[in-house]
Amino acid sequence: MSKYIRLVLLSVFILTVVFSFLLSSAARAVESAGSKTFISRGCGSCHRTARPAGPVTRSSELAKKGPDLWYAGSKFREGFLASWLVNPTPIRPLAYNSLEEKNPADHPRLDVKTAASVASYLMDLKAADLMSSVEIRPGVNVRGRILFIKKFACYGCHLVNVRGNKAGGLSGPSLEGTVRRLNPQWIYSLLINQGAFTPVSRMPIYEGLAREAEIKALASYVAGLK
Repeated sequence: MSKYIRLVLLSVFILTVVFSFLLSSAARAVESAGSKTFISRGCGSCHRTARPAGPVTRSSELAKKGPDLWYAGSKFREGFLASWLVNPTPIRPLAYNSLEEKNPADHPRLDVKTAASVASYLMDLKAADLMSSVEIRPGVNVRGRILFIKKFACYGCHLVNVRGNKAGGLSGPSLEGTVRRLNPQWIYSLLINQGAFTPVSRMPIYEGLAREAEIKALASYVAGLK
């Protein structure tokens, strides 16, 4: 190999290392800015960003003021959080862990740049070990719809959009627009391993209640709701 070629290869290697370092540094800077904002704004008073180290109690779970975010990167679709934090319209009709109090719709708004940095930080929080490898494709299928409405009566707790009109219960989060909000793989993973994500929940435990094919159809249906 000639001296010239060796110099060229060495230069390419050095540029690659430098470029990778700059990219990782930029990513860490965004994450740092997002995490600092999250802490300084007191977001941790309502949301957990670390998986509970041990068993949780029903009283401690019901005392929470907002949903856990330690698996936000597994739960949400890319881009949703950055958009939602700029215009945080309520996802739950009722206040978190309440069956009576209306959601006050007072979540803080962030400017576009700040929302993007906080969203970047949160989307790095993933629960890869809890995520199923089963592929779920969003689609409002007939089987899933029948399971949702008739067999499991999910609309008793969740709002959905039916031909442009809202229908359903108020005690759970709205399922309108899940096609833009929720990761289909997370929906399925939640249904088959609910206790790992939400150890205390009013949702039924689907293990033993439904066959795998039914859970897949239900997850696909929910993931495709507009």
